[in-house]
Amino acid sequence: MTDELAGTPRTPASETYDEVGQRLYLLAGLLTDDDELAGRLVVRAVLAEPARSELQALSAAIYVAWMERWEPSWAVGAGAASSTGLVQQVHELPAEHRAALGLCRYGGHDYRRAAAVMGLAPERVAELLCEALRHLGTPAASGAEPSSAA
Repeated sequence: MTDELAGTPRTPASETYDEVGQRLYLLAGLLTDDDELAGRLVVRAVLAEPARSELQALSAAIYVAWMERWEPSWAVGAGAASSTGLVQQVHELPAEHRAALGLCRYGGHDYRRAAAVMGLAPERVAELLCEALRHLGTPAASGAEPSSAA
């Protein structure tokens, strides 16, 4: 198969990237808050097994590569007090919360599969998801003032 626009042959890796690359990049960006590193993690995952295009397997590979590189301390980011937008709020979540949220939202995992990837109990991943969503749903996280009806 060839790329109709460029006239170049299509590879399994390019087909995989076209199919799930955007979701993988969103996951990697959520984990790292570093565009360059996110791109490298996605390319590494896609090139590692170019014939496999399953979102869950590739997203798990991104998570594992991120853990191997950073070994996060699961601590809250230093700038937690000065938030302005949802993206910044997401990156201010502890890394463990971001990982659970990213694997479930962009990686095609339910909380049980994310738990297996993360090496945690399913109940813990469910707690992490609830805590992350609760934090992101607060008026401070969304930048909105509480309504008088609240």
